[in-house]
This record gives sequence, structure tokens and C-alpha cells, in this order.
Amino acid sequence: MNRFSTAICFMFCGLCCLQAQTTPASQSIEQRMQSTEKIYRESPLSGKSKSALVAMLAFEDQVVKDASHEGGATAKYGDGYSEYVATLTEHVRQIADTDPSFPGVWAALLNAPYDPDSKFAVWLGSNGGKTVAFFFRIASGPDPGEAANALIVLARAVVYERQPGVKRHLTDEALQPLESLIRGAVGNSDTLVRMHAIQALSMIGNRSDLATLDAMAESDPGVDVPGGRPGIKGGYIFREYARQYAAKLRERLDQTH
Repeated sequence: MNRFSTAICFMFCGLCCLQAQTTPASQSIEQRMQSTEKIYRESPLSGKSKSALVAMLAFEDQVVKDASHEGGATAKYGDGYSEYVATLTEHVRQIADTDPSFPGVWAALLNAPYDPDSKFAVWLGSNGGKTVAFFFRIASGPDPGEAANALIVLARAVVYERQPGVKRHLTDEALQPLESLIRGAVGNSDTLVRMHAIQALSMIGNRSDLATLDAMAESDPGVDVPGGRPGIKGGYIFREYARQYAAKLRERLDQTH
């Protein structure tokens, strides 16, 4: 090998090593936080920076998922980490808003951690054309925690699509399976899924659903724990939840008629 070939080889190897050193997996949490902070200050974001944020969120998605088996990401890494992921998610969400066809953006967002009562969850529901197939699968899946949260996102999608004057992403026919899944989950054997299904039903329900919740509030036999919890008489947690969300559904229906 001549000197020129040797120099090229060293340059190539050096570049590969540099790239390897700057991947998310090779960085500490603090380094990842710092690198994203630098990107946030760019205006406008370059395509390379957008790709970096999307890749970083996809990486953190897996970190959070892995930590779920160890008490959760907040417990393992602290509140600062959760805030970092939330901020990163918001920046990637903005990329999806301005450039919805950007490579990898939806996969990163769909797998991101979320609170079903957050603005991000509302946004997920308002983009049903990109999100409902994923959350329908999750809501029908074996993980009760994920299924419970997904039911709320599906309900938010239904609520969005029913609003007058919005740009619709789903037909009435496409909404029917979502509504059926939510109604069916009200009778789920898992406590968390059933509780979230009651909440979701109050968001999308009609007069017939109100009657269902009223009946549950009066006589549902399901108990949470023997002896009950503070404020929940006799442990009949589903009666309490049904009573609470029946009142919200009744209020909504009275306001619209």
C-alpha cells in the first residue's frame, strides 16, 4: 500500500471512529442533553439537525422502555431525565407538524413516553391518520398499562374528528372500530384498563353510554382491594369511577342538546 492509500485509509478509519463516538449509544445522558440543547438553539433547523433529534428521541424511547422493567425512567434517572425527554419529544413533534413526511419522525413520536391527559396526547389524537392504527393495536394488546393509555388517545381521536370545522383525517366508518373497542374495554378484567375505558367512554359517549355508566355506578360488583380505599366505599372502585365520569358525560350531553 502506498503512502496516499495509507493516508486515505487512516482518514476513513478516523471518520468512522468519530461517527461511532457521537452516536447516542456512545454518549452519557448528560452528553445527550448537551448535544440536543445545542441543536435547539439553531434557527431554522437543518435537515441534519432534524435527523439528529429524531434519532435521539428514537434512542430515548428504547431507554425509557428498558427502564420500565426497573421502576421507570424517572426512578432510575431522575426528574431531570424525564424533563429532557419531554422537551425532546416536543421538538420532534414540531418537526412532524412542519414536515410530516420527515424520515423516522412518526416512529419516534409514536413510541415516545406520554401522559394520556397531556397536550401531547391531545395532539396524537388530532393526527389520527398517522396515529390511530398504532394505538388501536396497542389498546388491543397484552400490556394493560399501555392498553389503558392507548384507549384515551383513541378517545381523543374520536373527539377531534367529531369537532365541526376541523380538517378530518378519518371517516365515520374508521371511527366505529375505535368506539367499539372503547365500549368493549369497559368490561375488561384488568382494573387499569377498565378505569381508563370508563374515562374514554365519558369522552365519546352518547345517552345509551350514559345509561351504562349510571348502571355501573349503582351496582357494579367489581372491587379494587378488600376493604376499599379512602374515599371509595367498600372497595367498589368502578362504581366510584362510573359515577364520576357519568357526571362528566351527562354535563357534556346536556351542553350539546
